[in-house]
Amino acid sequence: MQWLDDNAVLVAFVFSAVVVLVAIVHLALRAWSLYKGAKRQMGRVTPLTTALQQEAGRLQARADAIPRRQAEIQASVVATQRHAAALGVMATHATQARRTLLAPLRYIGR
Repeated sequence: MQWLDDNAVLVAFVFSAVVVLVAIVHLALRAWSLYKGAKRQMGRVTPLTTALQQEAGRLQARADAIPRRQAEIQASVVATQRHAAALGVMATHATQARRTLLAPLRYIGR
């Protein structure tokens, strides 16, 4: 016990150094584990990020095509309206022609 009393500072220093070294080793092991986990997760995230970027590119291309597609649809609607108007005129004339051709039959009693 006498030696411990005489060298208390040395004993405290050695004890403190051991505690600090154990804490540093523990911290280093935790840091290494964190690094490995982050690297492993980046390996999983990178392909997903690439797929997400490709999907975003496809969606952007489709979104860019919407105005052009709307213009095509509008042109198709206008063409259909023109054809319907022409068909209406032809139907009116066909009805009048039918009436004209069937008029003699009304006069003779059929």
